Amino acid sequence: AQKERGEGGGPSLPPGVRPASAKVLELLKKKKKSAEKAPPPSEPSKKAETSPPKPTKEAPVAEPVAPEEVEVEIEEAELSTSFDTLDELGEEEILEDLFRNIMRQEEVQANLEKEEDVSQLMAQLPRIPLFSSLDPTEFVQVVEKLKLCRFDVGDRIIREGEEGDSFYIITRGKAKVTKKDPQGNEVELAVIGEGDFCGEFAFFSQSTRQASVTVTEEMEALQLTREELKEILEKFPRVQEALREFYKERMIGTMLAISPLFQPFPPEVKNEILQDFQYQEVDAGTILIRQGEEGKGLYVIASGEVAVSVRGKKGLTEVARLREGEFFGEISLLTDQPTTANCMAVKPTSLFFLPKEKFQPLILAYPTVLEVVSAYANERLKVTKPLLVGGEELARAGLV
Repeated sequence: AQKERGEGGGPSLPPGVRPASAKVLELLKKKKKSAEKAPPPSEPSKKAETSPPKPTKEAPVAEPVAPEEVEVEIEEAELSTSFDTLDELGEEEILEDLFRNIMRQEEVQANLEKEEDVSQLMAQLPRIPLFSSLDPTEFVQVVEKLKLCRFDVGDRIIREGEEGDSFYIITRGKAKVTKKDPQGNEVELAVIGEGDFCGEFAFFSQSTRQASVTVTEEMEALQLTREELKEILEKFPRVQEALREFYKERMIGTMLAISPLFQPFPPEVKNEILQDFQYQEVDAGTILIRQGEEGKGLYVIASGEVAVSVRGKKGLTEVARLREGEFFGEISLLTDQPTTANCMAVKPTSLFFLPKEKFQPLILAYPTVLEVVSAYANERLKVTKPLLVGGEELARAGLV
């Protein structure tokens, strides 16, 4: 017999099934049986041939366990709902209580006889689309790592710019996701609720938190550490693929919401403009633009960071760090002159690239785009002009 507490006995658990989930299933099975028929009376004692007294409210008689039944050993104080009171609760309270119990991961002994039992557990837990590709045994292996957290309205569980080591899956309540745009204004990106998750940006971008998450409705969430999430994704590639797709969709949505290039337009126009851009992922150290070469196109940063430097009178000087939503490469496109700076990714970076040949049709179709990139180009040249050899020629050409 498998030992969890070092005492008691019971059938061993099937491979891949942990005691916490087994306990919940046993509670469910007992609830079902108690609803079908009342428990048989206890066997009379040899010393007294009379029938046992009926249970009173003050001292309820424990439900006997038939020989073939699975034994479950738990400390009664650890449960907020005992077997005797399951029938007195509504379905919603029962499911909520069972879910809380599995999250506490009390040590118990039980036996899951059928795979359908695990499917029953999956049906009782809150909807988690991220794990929908897992089979029952795999799902239980994930559940055993989850920790239940509770948050009040106003709690900021994720703060933009801070280091982060937690990934959250919301099981109840709501929160809003916000991020500062390049001008420093806080923009609301989304409202998330049951089944949604947050915290994946810091994991995939290998950087600090990329947005803030603030609780707007009393919330419960399942927490995973960075290492636990990494372990799950390595073990279950299907979950990693699904999470990457979610991450990419959110990354694009964030870029469209905060980028000055897209902000002036309604959602349908933003999507139309984005159709001409090409998605790229580059490693840290990748040089995207070399000063003095012919411009290739316009870049918009979806995630990551790009350093801008100028080689001029005083050697190589870094003049800016560009992040999510910001764009670069526009000066050479507007002037049809060689590029005026170097642009290099300083961490893994995701970008949307608009080829040079598509830039002119874009600004003709959407003149607002031309206004935005022209304003940024003029401001940037004010910074780089004093550093550049030949800066006076740029001024005479009307570029600054």
